[in-house]
Amino acid sequence: MKDATKSLRRLEIRSVAPAVGRFAALANTFPRPTAFEGVLAFKAVTRFNFVNALWFWFHCWFSHNHTLAYGRVFVNHLLTIISNLLLLTGYAKFRARLGTLGIFHHIKQYLAFVSLAVFLSAAPAAGADMASGLAAVKKGDYETALKEWLPLAEDGNPSAQYNIGQLYRLGRGVPKDYTKASQWYEKAAEMRHSGARHNLAVLYEKGLGVPIDYAKALDWYEKAANQDYGIAQFNLAVMYSVGQGTKRDLVKAYTWYAIAADRDIDGAAENSDQIAKLMTEDQLKEALERAREWIDWRK
Repeated sequence: MKDATKSLRRLEIRSVAPAVGRFAALANTFPRPTAFEGVLAFKAVTRFNFVNALWFWFHCWFSHNHTLAYGRVFVNHLLTIISNLLLLTGYAKFRARLGTLGIFHHIKQYLAFVSLAVFLSAAPAAGADMASGLAAVKKGDYETALKEWLPLAEDGNPSAQYNIGQLYRLGRGVPKDYTKASQWYEKAAEMRHSGARHNLAVLYEKGLGVPIDYAKALDWYEKAANQDYGIAQFNLAVMYSVGQGTKRDLVKAYTWYAIAADRDIDGAAENSDQIAKLMTEDQLKEALERAREWIDWRK
């Protein structure tokens, strides 16, 4: 049987993405968590449903890369809020025994809104600089964008680090320099920025600014894929399909193709069909079960 992996679609999407000027949904410009989960968390707080509040906060935290730029501040303020809520809960039980909860009802509303205010003020005023840099990029003024983002990047902001990596990769406002691009990507990647992790993987795979290292490429693709980054899931599947940086694993390859296909990543469905031709029924069943678990979690 002809090896189906020889006809896999790969070149058209095996590139570093996204490019400068096309940052997803302006997510990198926001100075604080803005996800719907954050709103639900505060509603839960006002109802004294602390378990759901914490669930929504942490879901918001781990689901949106741009919140990671303010991680230390976020966690510190979250701990402050939690400690206040615990004290308030203890006070509530004490007052309940005395049967005088009328005043407590007003106190809990007050502290809930104080907690909300503290949380919303947690992020530094870096969002304006991120937005200013993005606005400069849209005007083609990459030098200004670099000036806006560089202080943030040096201060550990992964979104700014990623954006500067993009500028160096594309040679926008600075000479094209894959080595510097890889350095900035790596800083952001270490801070869990999924786009940076994917882009760094591509550089290692292609040997751009770094020596070719398929094992490192596979590792970074896998980290980005586990953050549900669709293109990384596709590229990871390709590496498992051909045994690049790892032993060939058709089950993992099909699983990741199916997961990427659910995100409508171009070529993923076609590639999974090609890989299926090489698999046993048991392998295909296992891969489909793994993919279904992931897809159901995504929903």
